[in-house]
Amino acid sequence: MDLVERFGARVDVSTTTAAVGYFLVCRRPSADHAQFRGGVASAVGGAEYIHLDNPNGFVVVATAYVTAQALRAHPMVDHVGGVTLDSNRLLTSTGEHRTAAGHES
Repeated sequence: MDLVERFGARVDVSTTTAAVGYFLVCRRPSADHAQFRGGVASAVGGAEYIHLDNPNGFVVVATAYVTAQALRAHPMVDHVGGVTLDSNRLLTSTGEHRTAAGHES
């Protein structure tokens, strides 16, 4: 018996490598935050895609899934994980959103 049969629900956990979302990127404790932020901004296409910035060691970025995965290999990055932002309760640094193709909308 699979999940659909057991619970009568539709389950979709698929994604494409071009899917765009928000990602928490934590820096290594030994890394300088300004250099870390600059490196992450460069990797995701610019500082405008950094939506939250905490000098205690993390940023939240809007980027493609494949870019977030590539950030895991960055020498200043300790962790990368997907997050959800509530846009009704949290104003971000830009009103622009990146589409899956990488274009602003």
